[in-house]
Amino acid sequence: MSFPRYPSYKDSTAEWIACLPSHWDVTRLKRRVASTNAGEVIDKSYWGGEDELLYTCAIEPMWSDFHDFPDWKRTTTHDLLLTRNGTPYIHKPVEKSIYTNVVQRITLANPLERDFLALAAQSAANNLQGYGVSIESLNYGMWSELLIPEPPLEEALLIASFIDRETAKIDALIAEQQRLIELLQEKRQAVISHAATKGLNPNAPMKDSGVEWLGEVPEHWEDTKLKRLFRLRKAQGYPHLEVLSVYRDYGVIAKNSRSDNFNKTPEDLSKYQLVESGDLVINKMKCWQGSLGISPKRGITSPDYLVFSPVHQENGEFLHSLARSRAYSSIYLAISNGIRPNQWRVESDRFLALSVFLPRSEEQIRIAEHIKSQVKEFNSLTEMADLQVSLLQERRSALISAAVTGQIDVRGLAEAEEEVA
Repeated sequence: MSFPRYPSYKDSTAEWIACLPSHWDVTRLKRRVASTNAGEVIDKSYWGGEDELLYTCAIEPMWSDFHDFPDWKRTTTHDLLLTRNGTPYIHKPVEKSIYTNVVQRITLANPLERDFLALAAQSAANNLQGYGVSIESLNYGMWSELLIPEPPLEEALLIASFIDRETAKIDALIAEQQRLIELLQEKRQAVISHAATKGLNPNAPMKDSGVEWLGEVPEHWEDTKLKRLFRLRKAQGYPHLEVLSVYRDYGVIAKNSRSDNFNKTPEDLSKYQLVESGDLVINKMKCWQGSLGISPKRGITSPDYLVFSPVHQENGEFLHSLARSRAYSSIYLAISNGIRPNQWRVESDRFLALSVFLPRSEEQIRIAEHIKSQVKEFNSLTEMADLQVSLLQERRSALISAAVTGQIDVRGLAEAEEEVA
């Protein structure tokens, strides 16, 4: 959908704005601010409570049980909150909320401008450069000097209302795609789990496995234990090999880049463990979250993982799907030991004692090929939905930027929409 433009424009003095409607001005954020202050030092031990809505540098607020926040600092409907670490975010806080010392409160001189200023300043902040190496830091001086558009108040109110209406439509489309992605992931897991534990023949005679959490299995599948298929191995001293890591979301062995800030590899790799192709590798702290898989390649992995070498040459792709099926994922936590609150560790002997039911090798191959085909189809559909989400998010950002910089003349659009309705 195309939107109307203003009759005439002029060059802007702000680098991030090419031009503005002729009757608009540009101002600095600090000129719209009546007062400002930083929040309180709130230790993470207070995070996760139930009493206080807490704003941090994250995009979403959280709950806290910190009770010593000064009343005079609590947020009002005149306020915006500016983050000072990491990605620059602007919050429109709920009244009487609290915030950390790396969040700056600004109380606006005119609260009627709040919605527009939040949108305009956030668009301007997309070009804000902080200081620091690993995490960028921002100070209030940087925020205060931001150049933002200054339309007449009546138009600012119309722009904020227009953006609310249009982004609500886009958000609804994004939510639909995200629900589709969730359904595809659930269906994908269900298909994999059913094939790996029940087989492909819906008419095959079934028998009781004798394992409560597994239920029935095909009658001709043979009962065995994981310890008959794998043995624990610990081999160290191969620092020249590629570093591998089990990725929770996919359960595969993948290269762990040393430049990845979220998975830094230490310089000393002498204690890293050897992994051969076909080995079963699990994160002993996160096995119950699905962090395990059959390695398709040779390499080394962190001491946080258990490495099991295959004793019998079963189909690795079938075993990979079996180990990550819903039935088995549901039991890993039950066989883990709690070493401290919310942390569990699976022990190798209890893991290897698990029962498994296996078809003959030819059927394992057929099941693995079926799963691979289904996964490819689900992944393709998921990628399409992900692309739609990305495009909609880009469209949303572009719409906001265009509206707050006057590239869309919103005057009259509300009346036109009411007439259509």
